[in-house]
Amino acid sequence: MRRQRVRIARAGVDVAFARGETIWTESSYKYPPEEVVALGEGAGFTCAKQWLDDARFALTLFRLRA
Repeated sequence: MRRQRVRIARAGVDVAFARGETIWTESSYKYPPEEVVALGEGAGFTCAKQWLDDARFALTLFRLRA
């Protein structure tokens, strides 16, 4: 709502905000479980295991490709 400077000393961050400037706090993306595996493999990992619930929420364990 107003011009201000915010310092986060432990992170060594000093940020200036203009009056009325907004802050983007989150980008949420949804991927099918098989696409999560493909993304991980594309980044150099191997899917070791994937757990799915009834709603198709996934917890995926990746290992660095040897």
